[in-house]
Amino acid sequence: MKTEQLREMNKEELERKLAGLQDELFKAGIKVQTKQMENTAQLRMKRKDIARIKTLLREMAIKGIATTAAAESRK
Repeated sequence: MKTEQLREMNKEELERKLAGLQDELFKAGIKVQTKQMENTAQLRMKRKDIARIKTLLREMAIKGIATTAAAESRK
């Protein structure tokens, strides 16, 4: 998934996508262990997508905190 697509999503959508990807990663890991999955590159792609989403959520959290702190300092 492209970062541009993820940036268009709001926080709730990103959290839902993150939960879904983590579930898929868990299931894919089990399939690899039981030799039911041939394309193990999917694990790497899912981990990278999870990292992208977590990074965007962290950026949102930092921006929210910075905005709140700036608003309080003006008072």
